[in-house]
Amino acid sequence: MNKWFAYDTTLRDGLQENGREITLPDAVCFVQKLDDMGFSWCEAGFASAGKEQMERIKTLVDLDLKNTQITAFGRTRGKKETTENARDLSAILESGVKTGTLVGKTRDRKSVV
Repeated sequence: MNKWFAYDTTLRDGLQENGREITLPDAVCFVQKLDDMGFSWCEAGFASAGKEQMERIKTLVDLDLKNTQITAFGRTRGKKETTENARDLSAILESGVKTGTLVGKTRDRKSVV
């Protein structure tokens, strides 16, 4: 038997364009369809982006899903934050997900003009 893994980012990355929104009931329906198709993970939103995204993540975490695990997105830390007080990390923990998705951006500041 072959095992495949799929990671969906529609509820975060797919909604970044101005004017793109999804209702909570539509998000629930969307995730249930991903679960029916066997998706492994669904990134439910940017945990620290606001109340609506946090509510969506918490609602989706509580669904009875067979295949899909809900994740919350965040940065390792902001420019002026330490890892001990990183807002995104705290929000991911608050969201109730079992798996968080972190992006760590780096650059050589000496080469920035």
